[in-house]
Amino acid sequence: MAAFVFVKSSALAVLFILKTFYVLPFSSSALFWDKHQELSRAKRELCQDGTYDYEGRTCCLCHIGQRVKEHCTVDGDNPECEFCPAGEYNSHPSSNKFCEPCTSCAQINANLEEAETCTRARDTVCRCKSQHYCSLELCKICYPCKECGEEGIKEVCTPTNDTVCNIKGDKQSVGMYVGISIAVLVIIGLVVTGLYCSKKSKSPGTLNEIQVGSTTDNKELVPLNDVELSPHIPEIAKVLGWTVMKNLALSSGMLSTEIDSCKMNHPQDVSEQTVDLLQKWENRMGRKAGRELLKMLQNNNNNLKAEKVKDILYGSSAA
Repeated sequence: MAAFVFVKSSALAVLFILKTFYVLPFSSSALFWDKHQELSRAKRELCQDGTYDYEGRTCCLCHIGQRVKEHCTVDGDNPECEFCPAGEYNSHPSSNKFCEPCTSCAQINANLEEAETCTRARDTVCRCKSQHYCSLELCKICYPCKECGEEGIKEVCTPTNDTVCNIKGDKQSVGMYVGISIAVLVIIGLVVTGLYCSKKSKSPGTLNEIQVGSTTDNKELVPLNDVELSPHIPEIAKVLGWTVMKNLALSSGMLSTEIDSCKMNHPQDVSEQTVDLLQKWENRMGRKAGRELLKMLQNNNNNLKAEKVKDILYGSSAA
C-alpha cells in the first residue's frame, strides 16, 4: 500500500513539473507570436497610402508630394520621408527616393503658356496661347487658328479646336454672299464707267496700256514690259492683305504647308506673314510675277486692288 501511494505521488509530481516548465512556456510562446502578428497587422493597417516591400520588410508608402529618404528598418513601420525639392513633384504615394521634374511650358515655338503652377503634389498644367489650338490630350505644340475669308466664321477657334469657316454656298451665308455680290457689281460698274469716260477724254491709247477694272470684256492684265516685283513687295502686301494673298497662292498651286509655314514664322504679325508669302510667290513665278499678279487679281474680281497694285508697279506710265 505504501508503495502504491509513493508511485502515485511521484506521477503527480512529474505532471506538475511538466505543466510548469514545459507546457506553460509553449503556451506563452504561442500567445506572444499571435500578439506579434496582430501588432504587425495593425501597423500595416495604419499605412493609409499603402505599403511596399523592401529587403523582406513591409514599409509604408510616403505621402503625395514626398519621397523616401531612408527605408523602414522594422516590418510594418514608416520609412523616413521628406518633401520633394523645388521644381519637382510626386502626384502619387511613393516608395522612390526621387521626385519627377516639373514640366516647362516655355518651349520655343510651342505656343504654350502656364495655366497652373507646378506644386510638390501636381505637375504644371500648360494651355495654348490666345488664337492657338491643339486637339490632343497632352499637347506639346499649339497651332495658329485658321483665318476665314469672305465666307465668314462658322465656329470660333477654341484652345482644343481650330476655326471652322462657312462653306461657300451654305444656306446660312447665301444672304451675305448676295449682298457682297451686289456691292461688288456696283463698284465694278462705277469703275468701268470711270475708265470709259477717262478713255474718251484722252487720245487713243497705245499698246502699252494695261486693262484694269473691266470684267465685261474680260481682257487680261498683260503689260508689254515685265516689272520687278521685289522692291514693291511690302507696299503691295499691305494692299492685298493675308486673305487675298493666301487665295492667290492656293490658286497658283502653292502647297498648304508652304502657306502655313509663313504663319508659323510670324505667329503674331499678319503683315509679315503676307510679305513672306508674297516673296515665296514671287520666287515661284519668276520674272512674270508682276504680270501674273495683276492677271489673277482681275480674274478674281479684285479690280480695286489690281488698280492699286498697277499704280505701285507702273506708276504714271501705266495710265
